[in-house]
Amino acid sequence: MLEDGTENFIPVDFDEPTYLALLHRYKELSTGGGGGFGGDPPFEIDTHITEIQTDAIDADYMNSRFDKFYKLWEQGGYDQETFENTLAALHKSFGMLSPEEQKYANLFIRDIQSGDIQVDPNKSFRDYISEYMRREEDSRIARMVRRLGCYADKLREFLDRKVTEANYNDENRFSELVASVDRDKARVFFIAVEKQNYKEFRLGMLIHNYLKHFILTGGKDLYDDIADPGMESDTATEGSETAHKSNNQCSTIGGHIIINGVQYNASHSVKRKSLTAWYSGSSKKNAVACMMDTGCFAYLEEKVCLNQELYVQRGADGKMHLTEYARSHEDECFLQFVTDDDGTLHYVVLPKKLADKKFEYSKFISEDILKKYGLVCEMARLMLEAIEHMEFGSALKKLMSKGICNYTVGALYTTTGLDNHTISNLRSGKNLTNLNVVSALLGIQVPYPVSEAMLKLANISFPTDCGPDSNKMYVMLLSTRWAAPYYEIYEDLESEGMQDLIKQPPI
Repeated sequence: MLEDGTENFIPVDFDEPTYLALLHRYKELSTGGGGGFGGDPPFEIDTHITEIQTDAIDADYMNSRFDKFYKLWEQGGYDQETFENTLAALHKSFGMLSPEEQKYANLFIRDIQSGDIQVDPNKSFRDYISEYMRREEDSRIARMVRRLGCYADKLREFLDRKVTEANYNDENRFSELVASVDRDKARVFFIAVEKQNYKEFRLGMLIHNYLKHFILTGGKDLYDDIADPGMESDTATEGSETAHKSNNQCSTIGGHIIINGVQYNASHSVKRKSLTAWYSGSSKKNAVACMMDTGCFAYLEEKVCLNQELYVQRGADGKMHLTEYARSHEDECFLQFVTDDDGTLHYVVLPKKLADKKFEYSKFISEDILKKYGLVCEMARLMLEAIEHMEFGSALKKLMSKGICNYTVGALYTTTGLDNHTISNLRSGKNLTNLNVVSALLGIQVPYPVSEAMLKLANISFPTDCGPDSNKMYVMLLSTRWAAPYYEIYEDLESEGMQDLIKQPPI
């Protein structure tokens, strides 16, 4: 305000994105965000500014910038200067994110430019950042499980709850986590860390401090710069909670693996008939069946792949496919099958993303052991949450919706041959025959835990210890073939004279 009472405005080069980015940094001052140690700032914070809600504005702005970038990238043949300006505008919008989120936003853009990811138009830019952060968290949890043998679900629970020094051991949860540690595994790891300074009486303290630091810092690894020791020699096989722990040695050479001095063949590839035979090849539920029934693996391109978005994606047409990243990182995401020369399966080896662990094929794996190694299907969990408390018809509609399996009635018909009237009946909870229900579930490609829940809603059961052979075949299809193209499943059944089990797809 000038002396004569008139206002004098000073022009500034200050746009909305800059304002929003600075507003985020300002908010972090009152929360200790941005890498500091927290506590009160040495000056007064305007609480009115910190209470301004910007999330929706941020998301819309970043999505608009990302859409412009991706359209240019997808269509190709763009003007280089226009593209660079668009990319610069997108990077500028990252200022609205936390430093941690910015790291994954940049990684996501690099993956697009390197061709390692196929963008789903139904997902927002923020969705991808969240998925990348979750995936990195899963990777850190898997590393802790490899090193300490503790339960992955318990670690994840701590991170989800965002515990503090004051409440981390409420109801003895932390004590239970410590008790789940495999001290033999932990000993191997800490000997490698401590070297000549290692003392056995300090093992419990080392375990306690390592886990406590991990959960109180939101998953930061105290030893993230240390390579996991002796992973190839960790060959303990587990078939139950009380499984015997072994120190037997194994090593991998080319396509072979040596276990206890015996050389076996080791491969990530498996023919459909072999997988089918292994799934149902013993009187009791075996390791292959236990793993496939979790829904954590998808059988695609003769590989059994970890069912995570980095490795398996659902295209715009609703079909499942392996990513290029998966194809170039076999050890990380594919199951490995250890056989002798006549093809007899002896061991199943987990992908390194989960743990360097092998299981005897003939042994049953308990649910607790599966959870311990992170074998909980996130896709299945989200689908089951979406259809909770629904009847079959409403659940099928929900699964077919754009946000989940993205299957229209027309797409389901062209995939399975189920006519519109039958599909309409199914979506109304009618005509729930074995043929119709299983065909629909294989058509929309849902993991086994979801199929199992849908069968219950349809009052259908397939007991495998009695009844016709079709029972075993139905269960096997829903467990091992759920991610396969429907027409391939039908052709395989036709070659075995069992094509009547599912609907014939249109020619």
